[in-house]
Amino acid sequence: MVKRISPLFAAITLSAGLWASGMQGAAAQVGNHVFRISAANSETHPQNQGGIKFAELVEKKSGGKMTVKIFSNGVLGNDLQSLSGLQGGILDMMIGTLNNMGGSVKENLVLEFPFMFKSAEEADFIMDGPIGDKLKDKMADKGVITLSFFELGFRHFHTRKGHPIRTADDFKGQKLRVQTTAVYVNLVNALGANATPMGFSQTFSALETGAIDGMSNPLINVLDGRYYEVSQYLAITNHVYQPSFLAMSKKVWDRLTADEKKILQEAGAEASVYQRKVSREVNARALDELKAKKMEVTVLPPAELDKMRERLKPVIEKHTQLIGPAFVAEVMSELEKYRGTHK
Repeated sequence: MVKRISPLFAAITLSAGLWASGMQGAAAQVGNHVFRISAANSETHPQNQGGIKFAELVEKKSGGKMTVKIFSNGVLGNDLQSLSGLQGGILDMMIGTLNNMGGSVKENLVLEFPFMFKSAEEADFIMDGPIGDKLKDKMADKGVITLSFFELGFRHFHTRKGHPIRTADDFKGQKLRVQTTAVYVNLVNALGANATPMGFSQTFSALETGAIDGMSNPLINVLDGRYYEVSQYLAITNHVYQPSFLAMSKKVWDRLTADEKKILQEAGAEASVYQRKVSREVNARALDELKAKKMEVTVLPPAELDKMRERLKPVIEKHTQLIGPAFVAEVMSELEKYRGTHK
């Protein structure tokens, strides 16, 4: 069986030798910098743990000259506000969900296609390969330099008391919060629910008051956000993989030296490996913890997931045309390469 080596791991493997040789014989051009990262989640969340690891690596690689400070819990703004600050050059860095770039880079929205990925490893193959590189280039054109791709994991639906989802038909009439992206709005509506766009920070109180019946989240978020307090039911669907990213303002990036950029790129690559590992470890144990919190968990059987897939085909077809059939075909071709060598 042929195995492809991820560019992420290749970069990390090479970095130790190249760093030492590249810095010998010439002084590294590294100045004193303090960078601020905006992050929507709590300090203990795997997203932010990846940011903390990145900060440690940057400080170490720069000999203490470059410092990264993380502002958690959205104190510097939500994802969309942070993205605007990044593009405007008034914010240095952010950790956020990749779909927030969908309005600027439509190709990002292919990652929201329902049931696109069968495993996290498939997602790694796409994010760390030519498709991920193309997305980085397109985002750079919009003022955002992607240092690495993090992850939240696969999304599932959780709903409040009296609104269980145990079959594909149970979505009908449910008022479900959605992210403000066209793909996700169409996805939820196609399942028979009523899509309700809403900012993430509003969702806990909306569930508590009954303004919405439920929403979808990776297990990490259900646990970290204490959604088990306002959601009685959890439906395991794995319907969408949620990538995220660690990014820097291009306006800030363009002021850095080549050596400073190299430090940030290497730290980002290493932090990504660490973050995904932590994310998957937390996800693996989160289900048991949520059951212990008295959530009623239903793993939708294959027949019900097949019904969901059938109802979601028009969503994929519609957005394939909007994103661009050639790019979507390229993504699917890359996935087939992976599946052909990982049977």
